Amino acid sequence: MNLLTQLSLESLQRLIDDQPLKSDSSVQFCAQACPPPHVLQRSIQLAQAGTATKWALPYFICMEKTICIEKTICIEQTVVGSIGFKQAPQHRQVEIGYNVAPSMQGRGLATLAVKELAQIAFSASLIDQVYAQISPYNHASLSVVKKCGFVYQHNVVDDDGECLQRWVLSRPE
Repeated sequence: MNLLTQLSLESLQRLIDDQPLKSDSSVQFCAQACPPPHVLQRSIQLAQAGTATKWALPYFICMEKTICIEKTICIEQTVVGSIGFKQAPQHRQVEIGYNVAPSMQGRGLATLAVKELAQIAFSASLIDQVYAQISPYNHASLSVVKKCGFVYQHNVVDDDGECLQRWVLSRPE
């Protein structure tokens, strides 16, 4: 079962414009499941700069539930979060970022999503490492990367002056 569904450029633009997505009515959204506006803008900029779709556009983290309506089996999909690459690969590495709606946290969804996104990254022969930069106070996110096999590398200071921990997952041998 795939947990991740990549957004199209059209869907991304509709999210930025605060318009409903063109989709089937069986898709539900948890509050705070969509990427924040700055992530959506960054994704558009990457796509417009020619970055491959795989790296530029975010993915929805989705859960599916089978329901029966008037003797018809339907699949209801709920978007519970988002995940993606923060830029095109550089030096055989790529950074990831992710979020899960508060109402859906603590269920292992971020862990499954990170594992799936890492598989997507490693399916490209140009990637040897996937990394995440995480606040030392974000215990839930630190737990996710540890469960996924990431190893602490060192502290970094981001563009906003925030001290973050860099965690790295190397390509399986």
